[in-house]
Amino acid sequence: MQITYPDISTMLFYSNLPELKYLSDSVQFLISGKCFYKSKNLRLAWYCCW
Repeated sequence: MQITYPDISTMLFYSNLPELKYLSDSVQFLISGKCFYKSKNLRLAWYCCW
């Protein structure tokens, strides 16, 4: 999943929301998977594998 933000302040605000941590924790707990993200040019790319 990729999320592109209009500016750096918006990206910093939304990338630190607890819901994104909950998503990662849920994937790990429910399907023994892992989630991580990479950030580049106002874009967050989330990767989940199981």
